[in-house]
Amino acid sequence: MAALNDVAAQSFYGHLLVFRGRGFGAREEGIRLLGLAANAGDAKAAYQLGVLSLAGDTRAAPDGLAAARWWALAASTGHPLAAHRLAKLYQQGGHGLAADAEQAALYAQRATELGL
Repeated sequence: MAALNDVAAQSFYGHLLVFRGRGFGAREEGIRLLGLAANAGDAKAAYQLGVLSLAGDTRAAPDGLAAARWWALAASTGHPLAAHRLAKLYQQGGHGLAADAEQAALYAQRATELGL
């Protein structure tokens, strides 16, 4: 189903491969599937890509700009924790993202609106 552009399947298998897959290829395929799902509007996939972006890995340094982009997408589709994490990231800045009090307040308000 993931190969047939089923967003829920892409998100499910993406998460499965990232967290339970064996080997680097499984993780890369999981990230690819999460990206497809996130770009199709899956908030959980977008949130997780933000987490992965901010964490970095052996091939890429932590990327605050990418994390902000993914979390903004997740927050816009109703993910409260993404809005909260994005507010904190903008409040503190870091990993290539400048602190921005105005954006921090905006996303803190969005997190509150979403029930967090």
